[in-house]
Amino acid sequence: MGFRILPKGMLFSNDYRIKWTQTSMEINYMQFKEGIHICNHISNSFKDLTSKIATLETLGDLRLNLKNGILKSDIVTDIQEFYPTTYRLDSAADLH
Repeated sequence: MGFRILPKGMLFSNDYRIKWTQTSMEINYMQFKEGIHICNHISNSFKDLTSKIATLETLGDLRLNLKNGILKSDIVTDIQEFYPTTYRLDSAADLH
């Protein structure tokens, strides 16, 4: 699809269309051009994305919020489309 990882020395480079960062400090807001650059940073990525249990809890919260109408999304309608059903062995509800 043409995606590539920017080298570490290019954190503030404007040579991108879509950029995902771990901190908002990696986005050069002075050179940002609306409609050309798309930037997003994942806050708390170390907590939510490095642990499978934390990821499951985050996806569970997302699933409930989508189901209850708290959040709306045209992109994600069902979490199981991209993340398979997973059972937690430390949860009594998942054991039965």
